[in-house]
Amino acid sequence: MLFSDGVDRGSKESLSDAVDAAEKANVSVYTVYFKGEEEHRPMEQGMGRRGGMGGGGYPGGGGGYPGGGRRGGQSPSSEAHVDGKKILEQIATRTGGRFFEAKKKDSFEEACNQITEELKGQYLLTYSPAGGSSGDPGDFHKIALKAKNDQLTVFTREGYFTPAK
Repeated sequence: MLFSDGVDRGSKESLSDAVDAAEKANVSVYTVYFKGEEEHRPMEQGMGRRGGMGGGGYPGGGGGYPGGGRRGGQSPSSEAHVDGKKILEQIATRTGGRFFEAKKKDSFEEACNQITEELKGQYLLTYSPAGGSSGDPGDFHKIALKAKNDQLTVFTREGYFTPAK
């Protein structure tokens, strides 16, 4: 689970590379977006800069945005505005997790409870492509999964990378 305002705080990895690393590791990232007063305070206060929470906090130990982190030591206030909500939605969608928005303190607990319930109901589906070959190592394959029952909602990652042999 990633709790963040989606603002990069000087990551060394690009967002795309970090999410690719999560996809290759088959990690689903559930994101909880918050804004407000926290939007202008560094997240390093009381949290680590790497891993599942804090600072960059993106999968793969980095984060950032396409093109890398800050340039020339700029402060966050001098950077172009980045839509942190869209960044967190992208991380969740690409990795097969879910995005939540916490507008109040109670929203955090509600999001955590929903994530816990979803994790209890997860299934692992596997398949082997016809012909026995799934492509060259590192190739990305899009997937689509639907339930027969239209009343059910399926959440899955956008695809997978062919593993190295």
